[in-house]
Amino acid sequence: MVTLLQLRTRVKQRYERSGSSNDASTALLDMFVNDALREANNLVGDDAYYLRSSEVMTIAAFPATNTMPEYVRRIYRIEDEVFAPGTPIGWDFVRHEGDGRAIIVVQRGGSFTVQYLRRQIALVNDGDDSPVPDEHIEAIVAMACRRLAHAIGNDTFARVMD
Repeated sequence: MVTLLQLRTRVKQRYERSGSSNDASTALLDMFVNDALREANNLVGDDAYYLRSSEVMTIAAFPATNTMPEYVRRIYRIEDEVFAPGTPIGWDFVRHEGDGRAIIVVQRGGSFTVQYLRRQIALVNDGDDSPVPDEHIEAIVAMACRRLAHAIGNDTFARVMD
């Protein structure tokens, strides 16, 4: 996996290779990298295989509602773990909380395997790993360079990157 520090370094190198100087702050570069990651994941949507995950969760039966953890962006499937392992169970979406967490109901409670798309979490520390696989990192670098070019007024370079 590529870290935030490595992404920031690649953005600087790619941008400066274009003949443009770059004195952008670390905070600004980090913002552009995180924005590029968010944009890429939103464009890819459900095909973002690298954000798919599953885990066993304890879910209460209706009429109780269940608030999913904040890192769950979208639920694909909930599977039985006890009576018929691997068999999907029915569930209904109720609403989103103010912070974006999904609230669901199920007919019967218990431990279930929840398959879901993880929410993109901002990279903050130099050692934080990007969720995007190495083979797709160049797209993130290009998107961050485009944002940097727009921000500092290098319209010629920004147009080339669009």
